[in-house]
Amino acid sequence: MLASLTYYRMPDQGPTASTISGLMDALWAALSSATDYNGTALAATHAWTWAREGTTKSVYGVPPTGTMTRGMKILIAGDTAGAPTMASPDAFVASCPMAGIALAAGAYTAWASATPFTSGIWSGYWKMAGTTYNLTSAKVRCFISQEDVIIALITTTGNVQAWAKIGAIIDANASGGRLGTDAETDGRLYGMFTTGAGSVPAAWQNGIPANGPVQHYTSDGSEHMMVFAPGTSAFWTCGRGYVTHNTQTAARFTFSSGAYGGHPIVICKATSGRTFDGSLIGNLRGVQYGGKRMSGTVAPAAGTTTAHFLSPDTTSAAADGIILTAAA
Repeated sequence: MLASLTYYRMPDQGPTASTISGLMDALWAALSSATDYNGTALAATHAWTWAREGTTKSVYGVPPTGTMTRGMKILIAGDTAGAPTMASPDAFVASCPMAGIALAAGAYTAWASATPFTSGIWSGYWKMAGTTYNLTSAKVRCFISQEDVIIALITTTGNVQAWAKIGAIIDANASGGRLGTDAETDGRLYGMFTTGAGSVPAAWQNGIPANGPVQHYTSDGSEHMMVFAPGTSAFWTCGRGYVTHNTQTAARFTFSSGAYGGHPIVICKATSGRTFDGSLIGNLRGVQYGGKRMSGTVAPAAGTTTAHFLSPDTTSAAADGIILTAAA
């Protein structure tokens, strides 16, 4: 089993203009900040190297040196025109934020190049959200771990959101002869999920509704999830292999002591539609089901933040949330 991921919540940022460039500027400011939302300096283990094209067409990141072996880079992009390589089934839409991931990635070239890096394996882009987040009143909230990034785009209502998770996102719990078959030789599976052009539903954990996180659907602009098949340029579409039962409550995700525990999110291959009962892939890293939580709240223990909560509601504890183990 891989070492657990921990997350810094980065400073919230608002688009500098009601344009895709304004939204990309906000993503750049959030992701490249040297301090988290409390002003705490990021540890070297979480200090990614970020760069951007123009002001701003794309933001791309390289994780800190660690035990990953696949030369991963992630890329967030969007512009008013272009003809980039898209991942099936999505088609390019002007002013739409998009996400992609590259392995064995060479130097960056341009966001709309057929392959945005000079070498390596490129996923193509999936829509990360719709164009409605290109507003100065919207908000970008990012979480950075040692090996992946979680992005939440939030409109003024606080309960209209789009999410993405990009990087070394799956622990395949593999060792020995399974390495290279069920996981990369470093034990990881690299990929992403995006919730598409709609918004994350409030009740997504006990079902598979449209635009739900950690799942895949086969229409343009819907939610998508993939990991690269080990050692190849092909990828497996996948999603939450089982769901918790009935309406969620906060109590179900805490121990008798009040400590936060959560439930692991098991990932299986997609078989059809929004069905994920194919081969077991592994566990989603750094994230667990968290019951109904208000987004932006934390779990304190003796004055120290132990967990961040993310849900599609920033005003009440009425929506299904996830728990992210806090780095600080």
